[in-house]
Amino acid sequence: MTIKEIPVSSEKKKLENPRSGYIEGDGVVLDHIPLGIGRRLAGVLGFENENLPKVISDFMSRYKDKEPIKDMIKLHCAYDFSQEQLQAIGLLAPSTTISIVKDCLAVKKFEVSLGNYIKGRVKCSNPTCITNVKKENLPPKHYVEKTNEKTLLICQYCEKTDTVKQAYEENRFIYIGE
Repeated sequence: MTIKEIPVSSEKKKLENPRSGYIEGDGVVLDHIPLGIGRRLAGVLGFENENLPKVISDFMSRYKDKEPIKDMIKLHCAYDFSQEQLQAIGLLAPSTTISIVKDCLAVKKFEVSLGNYIKGRVKCSNPTCITNVKKENLPPKHYVEKTNEKTLLICQYCEKTDTVKQAYEENRFIYIGE
């Protein structure tokens, strides 16, 4: 997994839209989440199990009466992401930018991209895979291969090839904190 820093603007943003406006005080903004994925991402990250002041804005458009283009998650408190959470963001929503906000200003901004291996983030689609046998208690491990069109997940144990899209559609992501 790699973290790519993004330059930060030093200007305060006007609060033009309560769903997408700035954070007063400290917080975190997950922006440019692919359309319709925000709520699932919040669940996978474990935010639903934590008592966090959060706003999940989905199907946001840039201008009034325009087509929606993205989802956004805002945490109205300081928050440190675990490696598991960053890996889940890189897997489920790789175009997401994460902004760390202090005293109403973004002080750090970054994107997460996957490495070539993930562990414990997606259940294998092969029902006979050893990772799907409960008594074995073995976490799923996948090699990650990116093609021009999609991200492939290859099970380390049974070598079943999957895509992130298939895992999303079949709700096979492993939710953090379950």
